[in-house]
Amino acid sequence: MWKKIILAGALTVAAVIFTGCSSVESTNRFNALQVTESPSVPVAHIVGSTYGWYLFYFIPFFTGSTTSPGSTVMFNDKVHLGGVMDMVSAQAKQLGATKVIDIQTRKENEWMSSTFIFWRREIQMSCTAVK
Repeated sequence: MWKKIILAGALTVAAVIFTGCSSVESTNRFNALQVTESPSVPVAHIVGSTYGWYLFYFIPFFTGSTTSPGSTVMFNDKVHLGGVMDMVSAQAKQLGATKVIDIQTRKENEWMSSTFIFWRREIQMSCTAVK
């Protein structure tokens, strides 16, 4: 009985550790401040990110889906700049923006030395959507 409980717990922990994720969030709370220098009207500030786990750095294992934020895909490389840009620009269009400005990106690769074989890769992007 205890072996089954421990095994179930270990599998749950492994599933949580080895899942990829993607998300896109936005806010239109500018506190009456002008956030652009141009005559454009700010619609929202948008942040999108995706990360995943890779075997030996190159083989995608679990990654976050950029076509369906919040879901996970297996054996499919979704942690790349183009996918995150698609995710962020789709959110901007959905909010009624005609362009995005002030795009900033961050890419991170981290070897998980405790596993010896896994790397965690992540891309984050932020921008301001304007009309």
